[in-house]
Amino acid sequence: MIWFDLKEMETRLAKDDISEKESLNYYLAIFIATSILLLITSVIAKNHKTQIQENNWQVILSTIINIVISIIGIIGAYRINEQFDNKDFFKRFFPLSFVIFIRLTVYIICLSIPIFVILGLFISLTKNNNNYSFLYGYLYFIVKIIFYGLIILSFKRVIKEKNQLSK
Repeated sequence: MIWFDLKEMETRLAKDDISEKESLNYYLAIFIATSILLLITSVIAKNHKTQIQENNWQVILSTIINIVISIIGIIGAYRINEQFDNKDFFKRFFPLSFVIFIRLTVYIICLSIPIFVILGLFISLTKNNNNYSFLYGYLYFIVKIIFYGLIILSFKRVIKEKNQLSK
């Protein structure tokens, strides 16, 4: 499995060097990783006694925004794939999304640690946790938009490289 090298993944996909079984392994890895992150997030929220969502309207709005971002991102990637050969969408989508997910997670962790340390020095994060949980929700949506944007760009690179290989 390729964990971090997006260029290598794009090259392998352009050469049709990813099997259906390997694509399934990437899907399972994404499922397990997101489940673990969800568990960690819920444990942290419970330990800090924060309310991530204060009322039903926030939950409904957050869910709707989350679904809309996912639908737009997946359909965008599908349309890029459809413009080229309309084949192997999931075989391409799962490996690319896994590598992008791992890379994005590492980058976010590396960026967030110094930011939270700096914020912790200047701002007491325990004064009003509801404001910060609302901010975390917005940051989550921004990261999700970046995630799908990177997938769409990666699909374009795979198709471009596949076109160059076929010439």
